[in-house]
Amino acid sequence: MARVLYYDKESKGLFVRELIIWEVPLSNGFPQGLKYRFVLIHKGERVLGYDNKFGEGNHKHFRGKKIAVEISSKDEIFNLLGAFLVESRSVMEFMGGKID
Repeated sequence: MARVLYYDKESKGLFVRELIIWEVPLSNGFPQGLKYRFVLIHKGERVLGYDNKFGEGNHKHFRGKKIAVEISSKDEIFNLLGAFLVESRSVMEFMGGKID
């Protein structure tokens, strides 16, 4: 059974940023025992995201493409969260908005 470890959702103007990490049983699909989704949405469309959807592994969504991401530990998932916050701020500023 999944248990939420971290959740945050912010919105400002046309942007929504949602961050969630679940603790899940260890498995081939979730070898770190964590499932996560970090997403930045603009006007209802995902412009940036990271997740490890079961069967798809760790990956990044950017400009309509899916790019594999190497993750080998729980710490790297939390580091990815921090990197996503920085990257999403840059994307928002480039697109003319921001979430403080």
